[in-house]
Amino acid sequence: MSASPPEKSPALVYGLEDRVPLVPAILVSFQQVSAMVVGTITPALILAGILKISPADTAYLVSMALLASAVGTFVQ
Repeated sequence: MSASPPEKSPALVYGLEDRVPLVPAILVSFQQVSAMVVGTITPALILAGILKISPADTAYLVSMALLASAVGTFVQ
């Protein structure tokens, strides 16, 4: 066994210790946030529709879902 560093797999764009450039990192972060928002808002809207709650309560439910998601993201 040699002490040379392991080669990158041809399928990987960035290795474990590589640093992603700023522009791709920003674009991927926007993608992550939009996926998180859609995945958080959709169940709240479905639940509000099933329960037939008022628009004000629906807005509150969506706001609390987003707040819980933000807290979970921060803790992570």
